Amino acid sequence: MRRKGKKLIKSGTSSSAIYFNDNIVNKFLVFKSEEEKNSFSRGLEILHAQMPNSILKPNKVDDTSYKNKFEIKYKQKLLSPWISHEWMTGQKLYELAKTILNQQNILFKEGLCLVDSRPQNYWLLPDIPLLVDIGSIKPLTTQNLESFRMDFLRYIINPLTLESKLGIPVSSYFKGKLYNQSLKQNFLLANWFSFTRLKYYLRFYIQDFLSSKILNSSPEFIDYLNEQSSESDKKIKTSELKKFLKTHFNLLKKSKPNLKTETEWNYYCDFHNKEYSYKKDKEVNKFLKNIEKNKLIVDLGSNLTTISSKRINLKIDYDIGVCNALEKSKNPGQNIFSINIAEALIDENKKDFNALNFCGLANIAIINGLIHHLIIDCGIDTKEFYKSLSKLYNEILLEFPDKNDPMVRLLIRKKNESIEWERNQHENFLIKYFDIIKTNKISGTRYLFHLKKRFE
Repeated sequence: MRRKGKKLIKSGTSSSAIYFNDNIVNKFLVFKSEEEKNSFSRGLEILHAQMPNSILKPNKVDDTSYKNKFEIKYKQKLLSPWISHEWMTGQKLYELAKTILNQQNILFKEGLCLVDSRPQNYWLLPDIPLLVDIGSIKPLTTQNLESFRMDFLRYIINPLTLESKLGIPVSSYFKGKLYNQSLKQNFLLANWFSFTRLKYYLRFYIQDFLSSKILNSSPEFIDYLNEQSSESDKKIKTSELKKFLKTHFNLLKKSKPNLKTETEWNYYCDFHNKEYSYKKDKEVNKFLKNIEKNKLIVDLGSNLTTISSKRINLKIDYDIGVCNALEKSKNPGQNIFSINIAEALIDENKKDFNALNFCGLANIAIINGLIHHLIIDCGIDTKEFYKSLSKLYNEILLEFPDKNDPMVRLLIRKKNESIEWERNQHENFLIKYFDIIKTNKISGTRYLFHLKKRFE
């Protein structure tokens, strides 16, 4: 759909629309009342004054209200790259939640509130996420407070609890849209030991139960409820707001990712002897040192082996413990993605594929300790593996274990299939897309290939 040269990219609700022109995002908001419109403008100024690093202030705001229509148009800079909430780590979500509650605390003091706490409303690239959907700033009413409470459960507490209790990554929660599912009743049993959580989940269980009954009631009864409801709620006491914030901070604290969680990859560095690890680290550091400072580098699935490296811009893994440890110890400006690399590699039409090279910004990669897991364990076709890499990166430091490597032999035995794993076979595939600049032997069975993409 075109609108005078401006492309419509989405229509959020009947009261909002978004379209962009070049690098500018244009948003159109319709409010129910002048109070709601003024609350938006006032809340925007307050948050920008007190937490300027947590909100994207518009370049321009136009009040287009007329008669009984209350409307505002505003322009924002188009932020790039836009980081999907489906790549979030649990630790990243936890830090975002603290920012959201701090913003809520500021707004409460001014009689305002956020009505949702969805990661989709924030630009997740910066170390402190930016609130972009500023239309979520509303007057402080019981109804708006309940809206926030429900979203905080669905988009913060539930995914963090599922990750810590069941080992389901936060990224998978959002990818599978589990926030659309009714999970609250299941959590009642899983969290009976926490009185705070029990009260919280019980509240939503009762709300859902009553809502279901009302929707199946007679039209006359629903008319009666509508007549009794009033948007102008009685003023909420300061003590109630303090209790509200305290409850949510406590819930968040109880849902904090456990960085001590042991997984099969937490101690990957200890699997190999010190001589191998020393040679590997030495060659990796040489590779990094020779990359121009303006080039962005991706570390693809190498666990905690490069955790201290400041030169790597994006680290991608899928293990919960590894991702949260990387997120916790990252340097300013670094990003951690939680992505199933095997699934992402086999479908270049999915956005996860583009995430592997930082949405096209990073064309240099380190891929150590991963190729045998992707090809043997996950079943990715060898030729397609190298073909996919050529679409993502121009330069790669790739670790290759030969057929005598204990891990390769174990994976083939585990797979219980006839799998050919010869070095010359791999080289025949990869030289179609890359030149082998240098080969270093770092153990009796492992090599590092320095690859550069072939351009025809």
